[in-house]
Amino acid sequence: MGSCISGKSNKRDSSQTLPLKPQKYLKFLDNSGILTNSYSMIKKIGEGATCQVKLATCKNTKIQRAVKSISISNEKLRIKAEREIEILKKIDHPCLVRSIESFKDPNNIHIVSEFYTGLSLYDMLKEGSGLNEKEALKYMFYIISGLNYLHKLGIMHRDLKPENMIFESVDSESLLKIIDFGSAQYLKKKVYKKKCGTILYMSPQVLEGKYTEKCDIWSIGIIFYIMISGTHPFYSDTEQDLLDKIRHLPIQFKSQKWANVSSETKHLISSMLAKKENERLSLENVRKALNYSLNIRDSEVINAYSTTIAFNTRSELHRSIVNVGLIKIVGSENVGKMFLHLDADGDGVVKVQDFLGSDPAKLKESSKSFREFEGDHLTFTEFLISFNDWSEIFGGNMLKSIFDVIDEDNDGMIAYGDLEKYSTRIHLLKNEMFKGEKQNGSVIKYEEFESAFHGFQGNLIIGLS
Repeated sequence: MGSCISGKSNKRDSSQTLPLKPQKYLKFLDNSGILTNSYSMIKKIGEGATCQVKLATCKNTKIQRAVKSISISNEKLRIKAEREIEILKKIDHPCLVRSIESFKDPNNIHIVSEFYTGLSLYDMLKEGSGLNEKEALKYMFYIISGLNYLHKLGIMHRDLKPENMIFESVDSESLLKIIDFGSAQYLKKKVYKKKCGTILYMSPQVLEGKYTEKCDIWSIGIIFYIMISGTHPFYSDTEQDLLDKIRHLPIQFKSQKWANVSSETKHLISSMLAKKENERLSLENVRKALNYSLNIRDSEVINAYSTTIAFNTRSELHRSIVNVGLIKIVGSENVGKMFLHLDADGDGVVKVQDFLGSDPAKLKESSKSFREFEGDHLTFTEFLISFNDWSEIFGGNMLKSIFDVIDEDNDGMIAYGDLEKYSTRIHLLKNEMFKGEKQNGSVIKYEEFESAFHGFQGNLIIGLS
């Protein structure tokens, strides 16, 4: 984990470049409860100067999560932790960590995220002597996809390094995800002076204390070089010599490792590691120059589209229950690659035309394809919702586990107050729960809850009767 040294700088104008729309579904929950009432801590899996990460299990669903506990022993740490949570709430992309819930106590803020079973990029590289060009391009595609989205959102990471990139699973074809947003910052200034990150991955401008979001491009350029060569381009035995090389030494491709690497890839790395920021490529141009695409069959795309347009809910009550599933059960594994493939322009959302192309007849016919999700596009969370088979997710004993998650006071009934925090449209939920003709007024017993969900058919969710 990197460090930051503060300073002042001029304000900068920053505009959101990603499409915005009302959200029916919940992607992150600020939980007012006690962490250990919901999760059992298993073991420590990571540690930083002011935080530690533990593997945890949800007591009701038995799903494993990663819990990052951040010290808030002083005001500065509290503000930093709250900014990290604010950023994690905003990000929604398959190549960025998916955080789902937070808890707070007098000493710590706890962030609950998906638990990824794969190695970090650092550990994977440590086991070998570098990757071939094709492998490196694939991993850079994932890194650049996530970072391009992040920059479009108006956020820079500032601590990109192999330790902060982790494979989703142990599968050799697993997605690579960027984690640890403790040093991330909004792009609200023209120039930043706070030195953040790890020296090995700091750009010349960060070292000088006068940089922009292009510091992230430098960092991933260093990572790109290391992935192929197995060595740092400016490695030195002393810190001062390292700093001098970062500032002044031109990038070189002299080792035998580069003999069979294409001139296009070497040129791209050189452009990412340009000493002057105004000569360094933008992320959008890096994405275009990378020219990498995933191998997804047309039949898989058609199936994804059919699954997406089939998803529908009939009530805010059911949406709230889906939200519980999102927070407590669902993982994004095996969904991200399809999303990346469909997001051809790399803007971080999937549109109808991404499925169907630009054929006017097809688009007109499918104008209401995303009827469950307002607007003409799907965010990653919405894609995750529509892509999953909820009858399977809520199958077996999991439905009872979900009921128990909602029923926090263990009285065997779900009341409006139990569900309120899982709804993004509280007024609609309240109207549904307090219908005059509804038995027991605002209370749902498990038998009624279970009976309604016996009506699950694929992705169609019926309303409670």
